[in-house]
Amino acid sequence: MNKKWTLIFALLFALIAFAEGSASYYQVSPEKCVGCRKCVIHCPVKAISMEEGKAVIDPSKCISCGVCARICPANAIDPVMAKPDTQTAPDDCLETFSDSLQTPFFIPERCISCASCAKVCPEIAIEMIDGKPVIDPEKCTLCGTCVKICPVGALFFPEEKDS
Repeated sequence: MNKKWTLIFALLFALIAFAEGSASYYQVSPEKCVGCRKCVIHCPVKAISMEEGKAVIDPSKCISCGVCARICPANAIDPVMAKPDTQTAPDDCLETFSDSLQTPFFIPERCISCASCAKVCPEIAIEMIDGKPVIDPEKCTLCGTCVKICPVGALFFPEEKDS
């Protein structure tokens, strides 16, 4: 299977996992890992590395596609049901938060141009322009679907800061 199709299937599995409320990320059981490197080779976002002959998944890079768990011959990779941390803007990006929020906040530097947000938006309010999402505030209902699917936290709702 070529790299393009692997990524398409990975994103599809991530969307299915999101819809089912599945894993936030995956982790390797070192005692089960046989060090075959199949997960490292097939991970579409290169979230898996080898340490001391065992696979290790970086949860900050994992998009929960499940490709690694499906391909592991030793069944050493399991989903982790963890609630992701609330994404917050860097201090220099966000001064205040008010009730006038029209769309989720977006940090272009974090975006990996996967277009998952545009694909899952129920209002079709997100258009990809030059590889980055542009949200139409007239269509956006602030449902949060795009925020939940973003694998790198590029889209988020800020927490109100205590005064």
